[in-house]
Amino acid sequence: MVGRPGKQSEKKEYSWKLTYGSLTMATLVESSAPGTWVYWLAIAGPIIAEGRLEGYWRIVPFFAGSLIGYYGASFSSVWLLAWGAGAHKRVRQLIFFAANGLLIALGILFSLRAYFVG
Repeated sequence: MVGRPGKQSEKKEYSWKLTYGSLTMATLVESSAPGTWVYWLAIAGPIIAEGRLEGYWRIVPFFAGSLIGYYGASFSSVWLLAWGAGAHKRVRQLIFFAANGLLIALGILFSLRAYFVG
């Protein structure tokens, strides 16, 4: 069966669109992640408290650098992985196997740590 000539490109274009539901889900996941809370309670909270005492302009470079570094690294790594996976089928398979292998290894290490350390 032969489909429409532009159907595959339409499907790819649609997959890049951000929907309200996916944005809501990402926000909920990010806000419930423990790393977010550790960052704000242990690192950013004391810096904000210092800003209240010495002036907020003193802490602006820290937060600007943090945002640029965090989101810059996030966007560039996701873009690089998407580009590699989209350009080469072999890269997609390697990324899949590496990610699953890493998850399995981390699960085993956490289980061993819980068993031996307590």
